[in-house]
Amino acid sequence: MLDLVNDAFRSVLPESFDACMNELGSHGDTHAERGEDNNSENNSREDIKAKKLRDDATQPLYPSCGLEETKLSVIVELSASGNVSGQSETANAEPRQKNFVLFDEDGRPVGDKATEYSSHLGEYSRVHASIAHHRWKNVSDDDKILIWKRISEEYDLSGTMKEKVMAKANEYWRKYKSSSLRKVYDKYRTDEERKRHCPGAVRKEDWEKFVDNKSTEAAKSRRVNGKLSRQAAIARQRSGRKGSARIAHELKLKNPNVPVTRTDVYVVLHTNSDGTCPTQEHSDQVESIKEIVASNPASTTLDLDHDPVAQVLGRDTKGRFRGLAPGVSRRGLDASAPAKNQLKMQKEMTSTLIGEVQDLKLLCGELQKDVTMMKSGQGSNVPFSPCSGSSQLNRMGPAPQGFPPGLRSASCKLYSMRHEHVANGRAIIGEEVGGEVIETYDVILDSVLVPHAQSTNRATLGEEEIRSIVDWPKALTVFDH
Repeated sequence: MLDLVNDAFRSVLPESFDACMNELGSHGDTHAERGEDNNSENNSREDIKAKKLRDDATQPLYPSCGLEETKLSVIVELSASGNVSGQSETANAEPRQKNFVLFDEDGRPVGDKATEYSSHLGEYSRVHASIAHHRWKNVSDDDKILIWKRISEEYDLSGTMKEKVMAKANEYWRKYKSSSLRKVYDKYRTDEERKRHCPGAVRKEDWEKFVDNKSTEAAKSRRVNGKLSRQAAIARQRSGRKGSARIAHELKLKNPNVPVTRTDVYVVLHTNSDGTCPTQEHSDQVESIKEIVASNPASTTLDLDHDPVAQVLGRDTKGRFRGLAPGVSRRGLDASAPAKNQLKMQKEMTSTLIGEVQDLKLLCGELQKDVTMMKSGQGSNVPFSPCSGSSQLNRMGPAPQGFPPGLRSASCKLYSMRHEHVANGRAIIGEEVGGEVIETYDVILDSVLVPHAQSTNRATLGEEEIRSIVDWPKALTVFDH
């Protein structure tokens, strides 16, 4: 209810409500007297309407408030100050989850939500910025605040993005005015006809003012000059609604490990899907750019004043760069260069750490599988001693010469970290002294099944001599049945 009151009386000052109610009451009384005197049906109808309006405006919207606080003027004033005692259910509800939209380092929307975000920002610009204004700077601050409020309530935007967002709103607003000129204004020959055919989404008084503004000689001259400039343009973009930012983002997704340069984006922007260009003259320029890249691939990494695009088309002027959209200027790039370098370094470090963590996770998973497999084997992790009573000791033989007489040897299989049976041998059992547990066995190598498998003494098992002794982890040693 409170939202409806705010919307209905947004432009009415709170202090004027009491006077309005008094005037409405006297107006109703006057009509009532006329109805009694003249017994007129029209006056009676007006009396009923006035009484209904007065009753609706003074009804207790918040029963918990006092009688004086139920006046509409008091309610609106409390709403503006945020001190309303009766809270609606929607006020206590959890805030709606905002949509996330991805922006590149220059503040341009990219990713899956970019199209939806751009459409909504353009819609809010058309609704809240009147078409009657000459320039964006003539739009009131209240209207601009309302545009920012609506888009920031729907999408997760930080305050630092406000300048970029409002600059884009300005662009969409100007495009809407240009579209209205082409689709409606140019359709009719006289101003009277144009004013009669007001678009449904535009207020009539705003449309009439818009027609008057565009019918001046200065406005007509600007349109003629703009048309001639567009006809003389050689380079014509073929990206549609995507723009350079989204094209660059798509190129990065296709080849994440390959840096995307201004030259790459420019070539894609100005060629058709079949690789051709809209005009022959521009086709020659694009081919020249491609030839420079083919002869010197490193030239694409040069600064924007010396890369292949600049070599063919010349140095960019007027505070913008070809292939980088209207919102990217020389001053902005120079100012943001240090921060971008730091961000790039941080991203590289983060990517490296993520890769290392993933490798460690894979290694831990493999080790866990190996341990599980070895635990299910014949006593792979059981410490042995000469006095052990296990069945394995019954199959033990004496230790080879050179070992203490109390030790024994047991036939075993040696496995790699990848569950592969790589060699056979005899493990020396009984080396634990005083309860100390050792992590490896001394194994007499009898045969090698996988010569390229990694050894503990040499590079591979194939380099080990048969009957030589190697250290092998207990977890990777399985004794024969």
